[in-house]
Amino acid sequence: MPRATARFASLLRNLVHKQRVDRELEEELGTAVELLVEEKVRSGMPADAARRAARLELGSVESLKGQVQEARAGARVDALFQDVRYALRSLVRAPGFTAVVVVTLALGIGANTAIFSVVRGILFEPLPFRAPDRLVALDRVAHFLEPLGQGALGDGLAHLGHGDIDSCHAFSSVWDG
Repeated sequence: MPRATARFASLLRNLVHKQRVDRELEEELGTAVELLVEEKVRSGMPADAARRAARLELGSVESLKGQVQEARAGARVDALFQDVRYALRSLVRAPGFTAVVVVTLALGIGANTAIFSVVRGILFEPLPFRAPDRLVALDRVAHFLEPLGQGALGDGLAHLGHGDIDSCHAFSSVWDG
């Protein structure tokens, strides 16, 4: 848990105090170059040659800064903020395009909401009856189909005739309409 807390604190520091963190990074990289130069001078190299060798060994300071900035906590959040600012500036510069974008988003969100409301009401909400599992669909069937009985048409439905409906009525205590 302390590692997560330290990472979060680092993220906040990198986002809130970005200029100070960048300045500290630049100072640290400058100090690293100077230490390497001093080490090379102590080993007998002339100062100019030591400075050149140190820069070649470490590589470009700007490249190192970029690598450190990409690796530190909050780099992705900072890039996201930059992208959002750029997108907002672009939208402000093109009001016609902005209107089309807003209308398209509104229609898309409205259509999705309507479709999911219907799907939810039909598929996921229980039927507004006491015992929805006991519901039966009744339909009129031609006289010659009555003797075929349960699912004889191959559609998996019970085909009830007039006599079947009367016998169901006799055994049921709940008939509406």
